[in-house]
Amino acid sequence: MVTLHVFANAEDMALDPSNIVIASKDMSIGVLEGGMTSGKPSVSMAFELPDGKTVFAETSLALFLTTARAFAAKYGWPEDWDAKRGMNNVYGTDGKTSR
Repeated sequence: MVTLHVFANAEDMALDPSNIVIASKDMSIGVLEGGMTSGKPSVSMAFELPDGKTVFAETSLALFLTTARAFAAKYGWPEDWDAKRGMNNVYGTDGKTSR
């Protein structure tokens, strides 16, 4: 299982820019029922790299949702962004929101 390091600000990740590869193609995310050895659900993420290789990572659904709550505590939930932060059209370029 991959360790998930959570940063409130991505700039704090201190990554070496010479080692970063941008996943410029597709990103997939899904839940695996019973994906953890404990039988609890896990979240799987797959990132397709420009060379066609895929990076696969997995963490517990509990940690993933806890991370989402921590981010929401700082930034709010997307449905509130227009009213609270003046953000416009956060979901897409067609002017419609989707949840």
